[in-house]
Amino acid sequence: MKAYIATALAAALLPLSVHAQGTVNFATANANQVVKDAVSGLAVGAGYTAALYWGVSGSTSNQLVQIGASFPVTAGNGFIINGGTRTTGNATAPGALAAFQVRAWSGAAATYELATGSKGATAVFSNATGDPTSQPPGTPAAFGTGWNTPLLVSAVPEPSTYALAALGVGAMLLFRRRK
Repeated sequence: MKAYIATALAAALLPLSVHAQGTVNFATANANQVVKDAVSGLAVGAGYTAALYWGVSGSTSNQLVQIGASFPVTAGNGFIINGGTRTTGNATAPGALAAFQVRAWSGAAATYELATGSKGATAVFSNATGDPTSQPPGTPAAFGTGWNTPLLVSAVPEPSTYALAALGVGAMLLFRRRK
């Protein structure tokens, strides 16, 4: 009898543990949520990808993990119009605050970490999550005030660029000594 009660209790709690995450709508909520080139200040066009990174409230940038697939930035206006609903990890309860960051990059790299072209990220921001466990299920939270500045992308120099710069500085020092 005890085994039956324990099994029934575990079966009843299993759906709660699976759905015990918050949700957010990875979409543009205001006009400042745009991806811009850091040099020109213009919104980027096609060829850029964005992804949403999540962590528990108070996380730093290097503690965040990507949630969901990356999403192409809309051509011409730099907005991330509709990346869809994203579910946080189990460490964020439905309706709780979580840490988020939007990262964008150019090219066909699968993730921000693999990108070698232009890339950039927002500051880590805090945002409430939606509660899909409520009855009726709550809607995913939108990025309201958490992300309120443009995401600036800039070119990332290749390692060979640094090597050439070091070689140039070395040559300048060598020629300076000879005089």
